[in-house]
Amino acid sequence: MNKLLPTVITVLLLSVGLAWADASPRPAWLGVRIMPVTQQIADSLGLHDTTGFLVVGVFPNGPADAAEILDGDIILQFNGQYVDASHALPLIVRETAIGTEVPVTLLRDGNVMVTTAKVAALPDDHQAASRGSMADATAAYRRGDYATTLQIYRSLAERGDADGQVGLGAMYADGRGVTQDYAAAARWYRLAAVQENRFAQYGLGRLYAYGQGVAPDDATAANWIRLAAAQGFDKAQYGLGNMYEYGRGVPRDDAEAIKWFRLAAAQEYALAQARLGFKFETGTGVTQNYAVAAEWLRLAAAQGVARAQSALGWMYDDGKGVRQDFSEAVKWYRLAVAQGNGYAQAGLATMYVHGQGVPKDLNEAQRLLQLAADQNVKGAAEYLAKLRSQMPR
Repeated sequence: MNKLLPTVITVLLLSVGLAWADASPRPAWLGVRIMPVTQQIADSLGLHDTTGFLVVGVFPNGPADAAEILDGDIILQFNGQYVDASHALPLIVRETAIGTEVPVTLLRDGNVMVTTAKVAALPDDHQAASRGSMADATAAYRRGDYATTLQIYRSLAERGDADGQVGLGAMYADGRGVTQDYAAAARWYRLAAVQENRFAQYGLGRLYAYGQGVAPDDATAANWIRLAAAQGFDKAQYGLGNMYEYGRGVPRDDAEAIKWFRLAAAQEYALAQARLGFKFETGTGVTQNYAVAAEWLRLAAAQGVARAQSALGWMYDDGKGVRQDFSEAVKWYRLAVAQGNGYAQAGLATMYVHGQGVPKDLNEAQRLLQLAADQNVKGAAEYLAKLRSQMPR
């Protein structure tokens, strides 16, 4: 696939104290994680050219932190030298004497500014400090300790760790352990997304799709979601399929929608399996095939997708794509009814009306039809009225 950015390995190499692996044990250190500004990054950030390096993380209490360099800044010059080659900045920092105060020219929010940084020695425990912290964050999250989770994520995120950034972004998006703030979520997602983190790319795409924390922009949403989908993220593949199906941010294209649904379904993503089932049931974008529809719907139904359970119940009820089997129809209808699915409520009601797969029970049929009518299921209210009119007075 076409890469948006350098690989994560490149990012890590550039970030380790801005020095090479074969340098001295205590190389010069600026205390930032950086990425070269590619054309794709420039476009995503609204930059006019690819000059400089994007700061994707600042180590707390390091030289850059003391110089008030921020995530998202573009470093244009270091100690009077322009940095416009892929490894120029690490080399320049490496060759700077520890303790030297140097001017650093930045681009921030469209404005050029100059700050002064005092180059330090790379701390011995600099790399070890962050190892294992994601496991700690996960454990804290699972036990509901969101304050600790947030603290760990923030520590990692501020060091430029993409997993920490996407975790912190998700905390802001969900409002867990912190006041919900979609703009903050977008900021952290973006920093991780430009490091090719597929979860951040998908999360940022969703924020653009719903206009949360950023101006709504379906085309930008589709671009970010496509990057995540191309990395094999099943939710993104399903989301991109939806965008093609409804023509949001991309031209409407059933063939492309089905392609992405298939990729997600192959990873056992239940909603994609269900969507394929409905495509084959209706013949939308594919040749109508009830048997294939039933296969996909069965996979989704087994994973608990209520709409798939209801549809599979109907197929057994009507003998579409499967051998007619009222007991199987009732089984799948009931599973969907347990999740409040209105179509399953109406379908199961008809089984009680006719005594198919269950004993005939008009009272239970009326109860189910009322539930379906309350959800505005088409025909449920009319069927209920007709049934009541035929009941003995």
